Amino acid sequence: MVAAVVAGLVGMDAATASAAEPPTPLGVGWTAGVVAGVDAVDNQVFFDAQDLHSPAKVTFNFITTPMTLGSTTPVLIVLGVLPSGKQFLLPVPTTYTTSDSPPSIYSPVGHVTWVSSAQAFHLVVADAVSGFSADLWFAGHPGGATLPADWDGQTSYWVQSIGAGKVNGTVSFPGYSSPTTVADWGGEEETEYGTYELGPGPIPPTGLAHIGYDYAQSDNPDGSADALDVFPELDGGWRGILVHTSASGQVTECEPSQAGGIRLSNWHTDSTTGYVYPLVMSASCGSLSITWVTTPAQTEIPVQGQLDGFLVSDSAGVSSVPGSVAAMQHLRDNGHFDQMPAGSSR
Repeated sequence: MVAAVVAGLVGMDAATASAAEPPTPLGVGWTAGVVAGVDAVDNQVFFDAQDLHSPAKVTFNFITTPMTLGSTTPVLIVLGVLPSGKQFLLPVPTTYTTSDSPPSIYSPVGHVTWVSSAQAFHLVVADAVSGFSADLWFAGHPGGATLPADWDGQTSYWVQSIGAGKVNGTVSFPGYSSPTTVADWGGEEETEYGTYELGPGPIPPTGLAHIGYDYAQSDNPDGSADALDVFPELDGGWRGILVHTSASGQVTECEPSQAGGIRLSNWHTDSTTGYVYPLVMSASCGSLSITWVTTPAQTEIPVQGQLDGFLVSDSAGVSSVPGSVAAMQHLRDNGHFDQMPAGSSR
């Protein structure tokens, strides 16, 4: 019943659907944002590093609450692209403890700690099974924040402790005999937390299931970075944020959902799963306008394990900024794989 209702609503004009909702309060991220959501129903902490001169990139997803993405336990998900261009995904179930002073997240397989003397986060991860390990320093300027966005009546706080940064250290990728030197890769950190629930099936107390979310993040040759975090709501509207962080730390942000400025296009159907996802994402609002592009060959779609009840595409790509590198992600629950939210086209 719910799926039938949603199918009829997602075609509504996004600006009309969002008009009744107040704009999302926007702000600037802060260092302790990495542990701001540890007691929330859902909490995910991401550290992203991208080489501007090779395909290599790596994302560390510290999922501290088992409600997130249908996981039965907390988990550390490491995903990215090998220097050869091949994608990889490592979900490692674990447990977590956190600290506020200094802001830190600990687990048996990896930890990240703010080191005040270095003005950077120190991230160390080691997985004995796959052979993956990393010893990295993330330094940079805070980016944007939603404080919070309203997601179908549930809260979604999104905080960039690093909006534009640099990453240095080493990564030992699976299958490589020697570590890869990480020298001034583009870096970002973001935390998303709140009362929203992304587990499979209807979400109490509403009995509804969120459609999913759409995300892109890119690092630019001048040291600046761009990010988009949005989700289509059940009524056909959008919520989220578009943010540009300069190399010197100036934050420019706006809510493209209020401006009707979200467009997903060039949809592709995965031949194995039937999952339909866009290869092009465009967002505009205020003084910001940017497009991200990927290809099927640059995309991996996890279908098992921690993403029970969902399919998600993880893609490498570029933005409309010359020389940029980008990561893109689209998640949809089982009932909405082929739905195109308002403002989208094929």
